[in-house]
Amino acid sequence: MDIFSEEYTKYKCIKNGYWDNFKVVGKGEAAALSYAIVNDGIIASNNLSDVKGYVKKFNIFVQEFSGFCKPEMNCTLKASYIFF
Repeated sequence: MDIFSEEYTKYKCIKNGYWDNFKVVGKGEAAALSYAIVNDGIIASNNLSDVKGYVKKFNIFVQEFSGFCKPEMNCTLKASYIFF
């Protein structure tokens, strides 16, 4: 991520908690959220507790996965789409 990009500016604000009552999230969550905000992207997650405020604020499309599957398990993930 270019430090002079819009994504990076949003990343820093999210990572430091400036937009959600100073709720700080991890680097990975902040990077995914900033990219989704700028590029109308989708967030895929199995735990929305950290990002729910940002998802609501910026109307981000979310695909939530229930369950965990390793390739060797030969199983199917069930996904649901969430709109806040």
